[in-house]
Amino acid sequence: MEKRGVSRRRVLKRVRVSFLDGACAVDCLLRNDSDAGAYIEITDGLLIPDLFTLHNEMDQYKVDCEVVRRVGKTVGVKFVGEKVAIDATRVQVINMLNDANSAQANEPAEDVEALSAPPDAVETYPRPTLAPPKSVAFGKKGQ
Repeated sequence: MEKRGVSRRRVLKRVRVSFLDGACAVDCLLRNDSDAGAYIEITDGLLIPDLFTLHNEMDQYKVDCEVVRRVGKTVGVKFVGEKVAIDATRVQVINMLNDANSAQANEPAEDVEALSAPPDAVETYPRPTLAPPKSVAFGKKGQ
């Protein structure tokens, strides 16, 4: 029987744990979460301090956490602060790339002959020469 007052949601999301005022960050997996806490999987749970900030870019929030349980690579945490909205930078970059790709697809193709023609002035540089390697004798000295 579960002792929690809130229900957990099973998820599998990549999140980031940061500590030391954001100077250190570790990627991890969010296994389940609720309104009160979360269960995360970290490569090395022993490196994570008892207090840290959990960044969930996919759901666009960050929240201060306190470790309440450590088992192997997993860490159970309770939220000790309010969820704060964060900027979804990665989502915006992906949307910008998708918009640029769709705009390029709608543009007429350039002249293929102009693209394949050699440029008028090609700069050439002398190729560096390497000195031959010195001979190295292996074996006994004096032979």
